[in-house]
Amino acid sequence: MNKFQTLALIAASLVGSVSPVIAGGYEAKLWNSDSIGEALAGSSVKEGDITTMTRNPASALGFMTSSYQVAVIGNTVLPKIKFKNKGSTVANGAALTGNNGGNAGKDAFVPAAYLAWNFNKQVKFGLAITSPWGLKTDYEKGWAGRYHALGSELKTINIMPAVAYNFNDQLAIGGGVQIQYMDVKLTRAIDFGAVVNNQLGAPVLPLQNPNLEGDVKLKGDRWGYGWNVGLAYRLLKNLRIGLNYNSHIHHKLAGKAHFSKPAILAGALNAVRDQGIKTDVKTPERVVFGAAWDFHPQLTLLGEVNYTHWKRMKEINVRFPTTATPADITPMKWRDTFSYHVGLNWRACEEWTFRTGYAFDPSAVRDSYRIPSVPDQDRHWAALGATWSPAAAKGLTFSINYAHEFVRKAKSNLRPTGEQAIRGNLIGSYKASVDLVSAQIKWRF
Repeated sequence: MNKFQTLALIAASLVGSVSPVIAGGYEAKLWNSDSIGEALAGSSVKEGDITTMTRNPASALGFMTSSYQVAVIGNTVLPKIKFKNKGSTVANGAALTGNNGGNAGKDAFVPAAYLAWNFNKQVKFGLAITSPWGLKTDYEKGWAGRYHALGSELKTINIMPAVAYNFNDQLAIGGGVQIQYMDVKLTRAIDFGAVVNNQLGAPVLPLQNPNLEGDVKLKGDRWGYGWNVGLAYRLLKNLRIGLNYNSHIHHKLAGKAHFSKPAILAGALNAVRDQGIKTDVKTPERVVFGAAWDFHPQLTLLGEVNYTHWKRMKEINVRFPTTATPADITPMKWRDTFSYHVGLNWRACEEWTFRTGYAFDPSAVRDSYRIPSVPDQDRHWAALGATWSPAAAKGLTFSINYAHEFVRKAKSNLRPTGEQAIRGNLIGSYKASVDLVSAQIKWRF
C-alpha cells in the first residue's frame, strides 16, 4: 500500500459518521475551518489549500507545491430555533392545542477530511470526504405543529476524488466526481380523528383527542452521483479569480413508513399500515465566483458570490406502493438564491494569520411554505479566526475559527389544502440563531 492509499484510509475513518447540521436551506456550509472564519469568502480562490477542494478543485489543487497534503476538520454547530404560536387552528377552525415545541435546534459535530498528491508539475490528485447537506430539528411531543413535524433529520456523506491540471503559472482547471450517500428520517403526529372524518366526509370524531392520536416515522436512504468542475486564473501577480460549478445530485430514496395507531382504532384504517416508501430528493446546482486581492504584503481581501438553484425543491412527495395509501405531499416551492461574502486576511507574522468576514445569505423559503422541518430565513454572518504555523514544525498548521449567524425572524403562515388540510394551519413565527466553532489541522510535506 503506497502513502496516498494509506492517507485515504485514514481520512475515510475520520469521517465515517457524519452528523447533521442546520444551515441555509439544508446546505451544510462546513467544508473547511478557515472559511468559517472568513464567512465563506474566497473559498474558490484559495491556492494550494486542499480544504477548499469541493469549492474549486482548480485553485485548491492546481497551484499546490508540496508533495502531499492532508487535513482534518472538526465543526461544532450550536443552533437555537424557537417557535411562537400566534393563532394556529385545526381543520374545523378551533385553536390548535399544545406548547411552542421548545428549542428545536440540536447541537451537531460535523467532520471533514482531505488529502492530495502532487503527481508532477502539471497534474495533481485529491480526495475530499465531507457532509455537504444536512439538517436536524426536534420539537417537543404535543407541540402545536406536531401534525406537520416532530423530528426531522437529513445526513449525507460525500466522497469526491478530484484532479487538477496546471497549464502554466496563471491558469489551472480541475474537476471531481461526487459519490454521495443520503439518509433521511421524518416523524410527525397524526390526528386519526381528522383522518376518519376526512374519509367519511362528516365530523364524526372529535379533533385533537389524545386517545385518537398516533404518529408516522418515515426513513429512506440511497447513493447518488454528481460532478464538480472549476477554473482558477491569476489576472495579476496579486489578483486571483476562481469559478466553480457543482452539479445537482438526484437521490432516489427508498425506505419504510412505520405507523403507530391509537388502540381504539387498531382494527380500522387498514390502509394505514407499515409499508415501503419512495421519494426523490434533488440537491441544487451551485455556481460560485470568487476573487482574492493582495493589496498589501500582509493583507488579502476576499470576495465571493454564490448562486444556488433551490427551485429544484418543489415538493416533498412520499409515495406508497398501493393507491390505498395516498401519497404524502408537502409543497415547498423554494426560490433560487444568491449569497454574498467578504473577508480579510492579515498575516501578522510568519507564524500567525488572523481573519474576519461578513456574509449575507438569503433564504430560499417562502413564508407560506415554511415548514417546521426547515424554518429557514435570511442570515447575516459575522466571523473571525486565526491560524498558527509553528516554526518548529514546518508544514504543519493549526486553525481555530468562529462564526455567528444572525437569523431574521421568520413568519409561519402554513395553510395546507387538500389531503394535507387535516394537519391544520400553523400560524406564528420562528426565532433562530447559530454559533459555529471550527478547528483544523493541516500538514504539508
